[in-house]
Amino acid sequence: MRSGAAHGLTAAAAPALMAAALATPFLRERRAVWGAGRGLAARRHPGDELVARPRWGWTHAVAIDAPAAAVWPWLAQIGADRAGFYSYTWLENLAGCRIRDADRVHPEWEAREGDGLLLHPRVPPLRIVEVRRGRHVVAHGPADEAARRAGRPWVEVSWLFLVEPLGPGRSRAVSRYRCATSDDRATRLRFGPALVEPIGSVMDRRMLLGLRRLAQPA
Repeated sequence: MRSGAAHGLTAAAAPALMAAALATPFLRERRAVWGAGRGLAARRHPGDELVARPRWGWTHAVAIDAPAAAVWPWLAQIGADRAGFYSYTWLENLAGCRIRDADRVHPEWEAREGDGLLLHPRVPPLRIVEVRRGRHVVAHGPADEAARRAGRPWVEVSWLFLVEPLGPGRSRAVSRYRCATSDDRATRLRFGPALVEPIGSVMDRRMLLGLRRLAQPA
């Protein structure tokens, strides 16, 4: 485990990391496959059919020196109203998320189909539409189909959390986010990569590193 001082220094770097990402849109494609590489990102994953033609997204991954069975309980309890996101909690709470990251496994918080994945108290939760216990969770925010048919603004997202074995005592955790939107400028600015990706990618990578820190043996 990191010392409190080291953890604080890392957390303090978050705004600088986000500013750097905001200033380098030409690196977005590289950031989108952090830890995963193009091969893993190009693979078909559970939930891809929900947002078949994303406008943008990411596939991030981290290797963990622990078996998938040890990682799963930590991954399966992610959510603002459950274990948090193991990320930059002070930034999340600055935005009003009211998160307190868990430092132990709570079996009662394990994701189940039909549950909501809460991101923020003032934002409707994504719906958990698929759980393969020990392997993955898929959450979905569907488009407003009436708005889409009428040519009004809409947005649709899917978010996959996956853990897969890499060998004896090793595994890989994957976070795969996909987003499609209507073509109007306001929606593209609000939900598109220009503003969301620099923040989201930094928070997401921190989440995976936090997951690794918690799941690996001390």
